[in-house]
Amino acid sequence: MKLLRNSLLTLFGCILFTSTSLLLPNLILSISPSVAATPTTKSQNIHKSPIFQHHKLFQGENVGNKLEDTTNFTKSKSQIVATLLQKQGNLKSGDSVITDDGSLYDQYKFSGSKNQSIKIYLESQDFDTYVMLLDAEGNKLAENDDQGEDSSNSFLHVTLPKQNTYRVVVNSYQPQNQGKYNLRVVEDNLDELPENDFKDYLISANTNKSSQYSQKEFETLVKADRLYQQGKRTESEKLYRQVKKPFAKDSKNSNFLEPITDPEQLSPGGKVSWRNAQAGLQQGLKSKIFVSLQLLSEKNPEFVPGHILLAQALETYNKPKEAREVLERASSLFPYNPDVAKARIKTLEADEQWLEASIAARQFAIVNSKHSEKAEFVNIADKNFGRFRGDLNNQIITTTILGGLGGFLTGDFKSSAFQSVQLAQLMLKGESAMGAQFANGYKQKLPLVEDEIVQSYINTIGQDIAKLMGRSEFNYEFYVVQDDSLNAFALPGGKVFINTGSILNTNSEAELAGLIGHEVGHAVLSHGYQRIANDSLLANLKAVIPFGNFFTTLVSRDYSRGNERQSDIIGSRAIASYGYAADGLRGFMQTLQERYGSSSQSYASTHPSSQERVRYLEDLITRNGYNRYAFEGVEKHSLIQKRVRELTGK
Repeated sequence: MKLLRNSLLTLFGCILFTSTSLLLPNLILSISPSVAATPTTKSQNIHKSPIFQHHKLFQGENVGNKLEDTTNFTKSKSQIVATLLQKQGNLKSGDSVITDDGSLYDQYKFSGSKNQSIKIYLESQDFDTYVMLLDAEGNKLAENDDQGEDSSNSFLHVTLPKQNTYRVVVNSYQPQNQGKYNLRVVEDNLDELPENDFKDYLISANTNKSSQYSQKEFETLVKADRLYQQGKRTESEKLYRQVKKPFAKDSKNSNFLEPITDPEQLSPGGKVSWRNAQAGLQQGLKSKIFVSLQLLSEKNPEFVPGHILLAQALETYNKPKEAREVLERASSLFPYNPDVAKARIKTLEADEQWLEASIAARQFAIVNSKHSEKAEFVNIADKNFGRFRGDLNNQIITTTILGGLGGFLTGDFKSSAFQSVQLAQLMLKGESAMGAQFANGYKQKLPLVEDEIVQSYINTIGQDIAKLMGRSEFNYEFYVVQDDSLNAFALPGGKVFINTGSILNTNSEAELAGLIGHEVGHAVLSHGYQRIANDSLLANLKAVIPFGNFFTTLVSRDYSRGNERQSDIIGSRAIASYGYAADGLRGFMQTLQERYGSSSQSYASTHPSSQERVRYLEDLITRNGYNRYAFEGVEKHSLIQKRVRELTGK
């Protein structure tokens, strides 16, 4: 009988996977048009510096990422970004060689202007990249090896010193490396301000009439941003401080607890509760255990072992749900503590919640990207995801036999049973495939803004932030939706949709970057993917839910407090690392709270904003020493807002 059952499982499994593979809509792959590489072949005396000098406009770990925008804009008054050079090439035997180490290189020319701000992206999946910028005389202006963890791409952000012909050198870090690469040089500045009409220009440039900044404050921020871009950080900070008020100091209500692990550091009452809990465990007295530990958790929430022991006791007395809730709260209180993370993962594994355990491990690794145990947590995540796939595989096969066989036999592939299995099969393919599938559906349903300048603005911010987030396997895509509401959402795999209302109702590029960084954070931390897994569909595939409903439910539910804090942490870290004002997300949440409160029509309906949330972000910035007196980006943002209003008739 067992042999017969296994044979049937195998047979119907083959039928299922064949059918779903044929019926799942094809994913739309974005492929950049090929550009023939025509490198300069004349050999040059080019040398690598023993210590790389990173000449970047923004501070932080900036690494090139895949960008699909290959449009060359014609110079015009409304120009925001222009592609100066776009090449796809191949380092191969016979190319020029750098004499220092024998590594291969190609080089390309482009024309640049004085004080022109440019970005250079060099990416390759075949070799570890190295990029250099030279002037016409061969003088080296900047060079960069990749800086991002687990990345082979390189990035430069440079202000050109004069009108000249410049050369970009494409090189491999290791002498023996060869392979294909993509090179992109883009302009990153507005047309020069008319000097004689500076005041009038600033008045016309300030298009956001609902901005929290007065005209004088806007002008001050424009000047501060320009000083910041020129590297004059002391002067720019003085101007930023004239406009930006200091955070309210409220140490008594700090959202971050300083964890303690030694019982001797507890208050006298805390020590008594800890001793009573230990005694209760030895005596097997249930009430004594829980009364003591719950009192300890309430009065001394900073004591980490108290949370862990309470969860263990709940597990012992067959209360796994309550144990998970205790550790989820502890994870929110102590996002940087590995002991809490391990205890939570262990509890989830004991309950065979493999995907939850995998995501919990990966979340700790991402939030604590520099932690010495990061690799261990990544391995735990991979192991548990493998277990999840195995279990889901078996559920799909069993459900097909018991509930979905009729659909296959009758050809009723639109049945709810088949759609449920189809969704589960899509989930097996992973976050990127699922996100791409859902994104295709949204792109067909939503009114997208196709304007190249607006789309390039959002895509550049998004890509620059996403490459600092720790999930390089995602193909990040950013879309602008013509919708007046202040809203945004992220799908699994890094597909992010931003409403025009979010562009129009933010005060600066830093605020918008904070919003985008927060949404990318949800994708990076698998929050959307986790939502689907937690649904009754995957808890019990017999509880059929139509596939199409997920297009609505996936983005309509609010996130947990823990999810929000995790996205706050890595989103704020990313914008601070890139060089934006670190309080961009905090400013966005403050704006959201002041303008919309808890309106169901706004971003606040799924991302609760409150003064407590604002204070939490202030604590996060202060605790980590992030710089809130950095680039705000009010000038370009205001001009983009003007363009959006022209496009939408607002």
